[in-house]
Amino acid sequence: MLNFQSSKQYTLFLAVILVTAVLFVFLIPIYQGPDEQIHYGTIQYQAEPKEKTWSLLENQNYSIDGNDIASFHLSEETIQGGKLNQFDEIKWQSENIQNFLPLHQSLNKENSFEERNYKQYIDIYPSNASGTNSFYYIVTSQIEKATNTFTFFERFYNARLFSALLYLGTVLITYLITKRLFSSSLHQTLFTLLVAFQPMLLATGTIVNIDIALIFSFTLFFLGALGILRDPTAKVFYAILLFSLVLAFYSKGPGIALLPVALLLSAYLFQKKYHFSTKTLLQITAGAMLLFVLLLVFVVPHAYLASITNAGAHSAFDSPYHSLHAYISKTSSLDAMLRTHTSYWGNFGWLDTKMNTSLLHTIALIEVIAWLGIILFFLSQKIKSYLPKKLIIILSLGVIFSLQLAIRFYDWRVFDTAGKVVIGTPGRYFLPTIIPHMLILVTGLGFLFTKNKAQFTTLLKALTLGMILLCLYSIFNVIIPRYYL
Repeated sequence: MLNFQSSKQYTLFLAVILVTAVLFVFLIPIYQGPDEQIHYGTIQYQAEPKEKTWSLLENQNYSIDGNDIASFHLSEETIQGGKLNQFDEIKWQSENIQNFLPLHQSLNKENSFEERNYKQYIDIYPSNASGTNSFYYIVTSQIEKATNTFTFFERFYNARLFSALLYLGTVLITYLITKRLFSSSLHQTLFTLLVAFQPMLLATGTIVNIDIALIFSFTLFFLGALGILRDPTAKVFYAILLFSLVLAFYSKGPGIALLPVALLLSAYLFQKKYHFSTKTLLQITAGAMLLFVLLLVFVVPHAYLASITNAGAHSAFDSPYHSLHAYISKTSSLDAMLRTHTSYWGNFGWLDTKMNTSLLHTIALIEVIAWLGIILFFLSQKIKSYLPKKLIIILSLGVIFSLQLAIRFYDWRVFDTAGKVVIGTPGRYFLPTIIPHMLILVTGLGFLFTKNKAQFTTLLKALTLGMILLCLYSIFNVIIPRYYL
């Protein structure tokens, strides 16, 4: 395996990941990423001038048909681009593929589309553009404006390539994290590959969406937190941590989940420096939580809070207790958890292109064994120096728990007002914690099944090889047959 001991190996390592990312950019058809037409429509909307130079039509009484892209209030070009690529015919229809034409006919069809000069702006309001204030939209809308003379296809894939850039940034940060986790360069390389080739991370990191911005922010946060824990005097990691918090806040709503983790990390650092008693530490922790609430109330914009808490909406239940009971009953079943698990590991497109069920169950079994290993890891006094320290696993658990709580809280709030599950918990929502998740996986399995560094190396090789094979399986046995055969 690669160990970064030579520039040739380093170049090969980067080239393989880069080629795989670019392959995924063009592998999944246009708009076949979840809500991709909304995300690209939002990019076009934010690229519009503030003062509209065209007439606007206000349509107060309208309804959206999820099976008809023409019913969406997006730009004419966004809608017609979806029609050209048979968006409605393919989405949710696992047996349907595009009607592929000979190359010259396909080129003529695309040229004809471009010659029509469809409007690149929205003229029917209220629009269906996302109201999320994400740095992803800010950057890609600037790219859209700078390339407004390019074809629709060129501009669309520019947005996907920006997503791929954030994915590659996530992989690079992952490697920087491993430099602080493992002393062996081989372990660093293996763990980085283990993360980089997770199929749903690749799929999410190469379509037009804001989830990859949140994944990038969470990964940067983990680097900052890990650096601070290893060296509390290194100011650069405090800067990274602060920057990641701002970036997460301007990525997507669940970015707020990092704030309580940062506050608890601060409480821990104070305790470590000043050696407070348990009572004082509890008081500091309570103070940190109070500070978190005060920051939410007085610093975070109320419109942002309303958007992530669904505040002001009327409940469909008699009491919060009945609402929570109903929600937990619907979302804590084995089927519900397996749906989240499936879409975390491999349910591509509009959650209509999933891996083999037996394979997914095997992955679930491995994860359960790893979590059992983590429990024993904390209960045991045995120290295995080649594994991450318990403090790092505690940090990982904190980040995972905080994001889980944030996502499920919002899902419950929407359920509370709608009386049914509307948002749900698709697995891509939890990809921001992929680094902590993989750390728990390798640590739990490493504690259970390895007795020395050599055996741990073998385990990491097996897991990484398995992930690469899973990625290849996803490409050749799942995605290509679904969309092209």
